[in-house]
Amino acid sequence: MSTRHLRRVMEEAAPPPPEEESDEDYEPLYAQKSVKSKFSQLQLSDSDSEAGQASENSEEEEEEENACAAPAQSSRSKKKNNRKKNKQRLREQQARVKLEEIDRTVEEVNAKLGAPPPAPTPVEVKESWGSTVFKINGKHLNVATEIRRLFGPEESEQPRARPPRVQPNRTLMLKRVFVHPNKDTAVYDFKKSGLSMSKYKEENGLMYFVYNHDENYQKMHRLFLKRYHTSNGATLLMHLNDARRNMHVEALIEMSDILFRMEENSAANEIIENVVTYLQYVAHPEFLLTNPNVRLEYKYMENRPFFVAMLKYAYLLSNKACHRTALEIVKMLLVLDPSDPLALLAVIDTLGLRSREHEWMIYATEYFIIEREGDLMYNIKYSLSLANFHVATKTKGDLSVADAMLQEAMLQDPVVWLRIMECASVSNARLSNHELFGSHALDSGAPGFDDLFTIYAKMTWPRWREPAVLAWALRCANDLCDKYERDSEVRAAAKRASNRYGTRYSVFQTLPREYQRHLSLLSNMSKLILETTYDTVHLRPTCSWDPMYEKGINRYKYQYFVVHAHRINGLGETIVRFFESMSPTFDTPPHFDE
Repeated sequence: MSTRHLRRVMEEAAPPPPEEESDEDYEPLYAQKSVKSKFSQLQLSDSDSEAGQASENSEEEEEEENACAAPAQSSRSKKKNNRKKNKQRLREQQARVKLEEIDRTVEEVNAKLGAPPPAPTPVEVKESWGSTVFKINGKHLNVATEIRRLFGPEESEQPRARPPRVQPNRTLMLKRVFVHPNKDTAVYDFKKSGLSMSKYKEENGLMYFVYNHDENYQKMHRLFLKRYHTSNGATLLMHLNDARRNMHVEALIEMSDILFRMEENSAANEIIENVVTYLQYVAHPEFLLTNPNVRLEYKYMENRPFFVAMLKYAYLLSNKACHRTALEIVKMLLVLDPSDPLALLAVIDTLGLRSREHEWMIYATEYFIIEREGDLMYNIKYSLSLANFHVATKTKGDLSVADAMLQEAMLQDPVVWLRIMECASVSNARLSNHELFGSHALDSGAPGFDDLFTIYAKMTWPRWREPAVLAWALRCANDLCDKYERDSEVRAAAKRASNRYGTRYSVFQTLPREYQRHLSLLSNMSKLILETTYDTVHLRPTCSWDPMYEKGINRYKYQYFVVHAHRINGLGETIVRFFESMSPTFDTPPHFDE
């Protein structure tokens, strides 16, 4: 019990006054301590004047009390402010003392061990031309964004149902994957992963990565190599479920090509999409496809399936009208390995035209011409002229630059225009029978280039068949024929151009190795992508996951069995072996020890 409560009880229990005192002198307890009633203000006074006077008196009393209390409150606030200021000064003094002690300690350490070198001044890193050309937009790497842009968001007429529960493994996977395949694609079980990725060096601000195989994956791959060289396609497909369960990337890519040849395109497409997802799922956390400082070199044999799967996936996306996403993937592959081992410059301009990125095409081809000798490439010349035409038409500018570019492209590579007219079903008697597009055009002198011309025409003819573009191209072709007939210098330039391919590649009579890889990679998909088939021009059979196999960095000592070169296009095996002995790029891989 508190003392205040005890005092109150004692006062109530006080004894009555003594008997000798009179009642007049006695003052009861309630009279000694008057308590103001809660309802005192509700009582009515006898007269209004008395009430008014009472209220005035009470107001005056309150003002006097406030006036008396004001200096007291101001003095209290001043004391509080002074107290805060003193505490703040004390803290500042203590911090100053600590800093002085730290400075003295650092000076003593520097005197004993020597002062550290001064910090390097930050250097402003300017964005290079190539990095801006191949700048990757992560938003366009997702095919769902492209589909939403083409067809708009999905609007369901039925009430929205509760979304199904997503597996935790798939949720983790989608957070690490940049290139997302179709959401309807079945995602395989990625819990057992024999692949991994590591960063093996960091040089000049660039991070170099490589895929790794664990022991189980190495055993599985060696077994597959023996089975691959002793079995046919039907036998390999019997092991498709095992490859899916173990996520054997090389086997899955090979089986997808078998399915493409069998025209089982849906199953093959599903395999490629899952391989693309898996290769990103097992990647290093710092391996970001949108980072321009990331490198994945093709010379490592373990990295080659990534390039093959990504390029196949880009072709499949472009076949579904998702050209913008396909263009972004090809740009990403050029960033990962700028040496361009798969001749991506043969397709990047096509995807630029298909996605109608004309301004980017003009900017990029300027880089290709300066850095990659793009002015010697037939596809760059034709695509650049078409991009300039669209930009000039859009801005209502002069078409003279586009006319000159297209006429130069037709003069140097007239057979390309013939293939475009064939694919677009355009007939023109003068152009078909003219000498410029006749004897000179068909006498290229190097095998394999006609396949490249056909591929370019098959990929781009819808853009050339547009009414405005076709009228402009036919006008330029007729003007070029007129110049050819009346100017001897134009005829001489056309003759030199017709012999260009034969003189440049007369030693090997075949395409460069990068183009051979590209054709080998596309050959099994050509019926789906190009609606036609073509004869590949490589000199020996290759595997799908490593087209045109040649020696690289084989860290796990895998042994490939590759048959000897055979006669093709009139070039004998003896001559091929002679040039293989001279060129290091024609090294024959080791054979299996039977």
